[in-house]
Amino acid sequence: MENFGQLALALDANITLLWGNEKEKIMAEKIQQIAPEVTLSAQLSLGELKAFIGQMNLVIGGDTGPTHMAWALNIPSITLFGSTPGYRNTYLTKINKIIESNSKVNPNKINKDDMSIQTIEVDNITNTAKELLFLTD
Repeated sequence: MENFGQLALALDANITLLWGNEKEKIMAEKIQQIAPEVTLSAQLSLGELKAFIGQMNLVIGGDTGPTHMAWALNIPSITLFGSTPGYRNTYLTKINKIIESNSKVNPNKINKDDMSIQTIEVDNITNTAKELLFLTD
């Protein structure tokens, strides 16, 4: 949460945090405490999520539905990988990038206790985001 808050501050952009359940909403609210300018979305249905993502300039997140949806909708995205293998779950394009932690990933046995995604440097994400936003301006 701290890293996402720092990322939001570094990007100086209109940022909306999406959440799907109460635990994620609490995390989004904590990010908003760090970066008060971010907006929290309402809870969205799958159709609403698709429409919302279709309007974004960039989607940043973990190896989850919204980032995969951005890729499928040809929306610029950065997918962050810690305990899951980036090569298996993405297709890199000019506008769809991945950033992986230095974790040793066994694709046959995902370590759910691996929190190495938290070690990805905020500057790395920020620089990649700015490159993608520049491409789409």
